[in-house]
Amino acid sequence: MTNHLYLNGKEEPKPSSVENENITPNSEPVHSIGKVAKQYNVSLRTLRFYESCDLLHPLHRGKTRLYRTEDCRRIEMILRGKQFGFSIAEIHDLLLPRGDKSTVPELESRLTPDDILSKIKALQQRRDDLERAIEELNKMQKSKS
Repeated sequence: MTNHLYLNGKEEPKPSSVENENITPNSEPVHSIGKVAKQYNVSLRTLRFYESCDLLHPLHRGKTRLYRTEDCRRIEMILRGKQFGFSIAEIHDLLLPRGDKSTVPELESRLTPDDILSKIKALQQRRDDLERAIEELNKMQKSKS
């Protein structure tokens, strides 16, 4: 029989309704770094990097990192911020606690209209730079053919 890991160090039988998860003493599911990395298609190194940047705060049991639901929501916000082109420092600032600290709101709710407009302009500039670079490379390729 497979056992669940509890943060108090005791092993208890796994409830039949939960597969391959660990449970904290207050019945909050926690997941290993490997499971979380696979779920979000990121490397273990990436998760450790986010932790070193103070973006994530997983539980530690010895050298083992255990990720709670809140940590997973933060990972989703980090990845969404990266998708929008925000730097790690900008994402860090967006993740700072505001008001009710008991919940992790969606990234979009943290962005001001000025944040959004600024990011749109930066992404448009980056797109224009990439289009120019592609044009130049296409010209080079044609001249070599």
